[in-house]
Amino acid sequence: MLSPDSLPGKFAAKETWAKCDIINTVSLSRLDRVLIGKDEKGKRKYVSKKILEDDFQKIQKCIANALGFSI
Repeated sequence: MLSPDSLPGKFAAKETWAKCDIINTVSLSRLDRVLIGKDEKGKRKYVSKKILEDDFQKIQKCIANALGFSI
């Protein structure tokens, strides 16, 4: 489970998990912000936030495990 301090807005209010065993390739340009809703005109609102280092290390270990590596 990710720390609420790693997550923006409404995502911090509920339990959130990283799915480390389902690995995909995505563009880095898609990973810099999180959609948090829309403004009064319907324009999408995004926020950029970094996850905590501890959560990042846990995710790295989980991905390595899913690939058959040990850290």
